[in-house]
Amino acid sequence: MKIETTIIKGFDTVKFFRKVKEKISKEIYGMSDEQLKEYFKNNTKEQFFEKYNEQKSKKEIIKHI
Repeated sequence: MKIETTIIKGFDTVKFFRKVKEKISKEIYGMSDEQLKEYFKNNTKEQFFEKYNEQKSKKEIIKHI
């Protein structure tokens, strides 16, 4: 029995996971514990970031006052 496998040339698993790790690290940088819990619990990241950016902009407005 012959098994055929397809290997994607030029795909590096280590580089791929490093990119994923860096992306997640950038997204969660500076978040509090509660925000991190919500981030990892939330399935739709877009909704989370809308709320997060809203809170962040409110804090920046308060700092300027």
